[in-house]
Amino acid sequence: MESVSRTRNKITDVIPKLPLGVNERVMTLCLHVIQNQRVTGIGTYASNLDSKEEVKEKFYSDLNNALASIPRDDKVILLGDFNTWVGRDHEIWSRAIGKNSTGKANANSILLLTKCTQHSLIMMNAIFHQKDWLENTWRHLRSEHWHLLD
Repeated sequence: MESVSRTRNKITDVIPKLPLGVNERVMTLCLHVIQNQRVTGIGTYASNLDSKEEVKEKFYSDLNNALASIPRDDKVILLGDFNTWVGRDHEIWSRAIGKNSTGKANANSILLLTKCTQHSLIMMNAIFHQKDWLENTWRHLRSEHWHLLD
């Protein structure tokens, strides 16, 4: 029983407040990592490509509010399924994706890339160069095209 108490105390040292569910698709968690540095993680599950525009706008509005509420000194890790492919348009989105991005952009990509640019977020899986067989994470059964998960 004592080890459970010690574990609980260590967790409360790292997690200063409970995770916050913004809605059913966005959640935040703040962690103390070292000294006075904090990391805020945001877990997301975006609406599907065929969702109505107002549903997509609501998701990105809620995500924007969550990002805007994070203190400037916090590091931010944005994770989740955005149901998008950002494509290779590095010239336009150079602040969000690198030259090593893959695939063809879809309809949701502008929403995500705009949000990343507004909040100075970089898509790490589109920055580093990988061998082709490591770069892509799944292959479409019918088209046999390889895709990078967001």
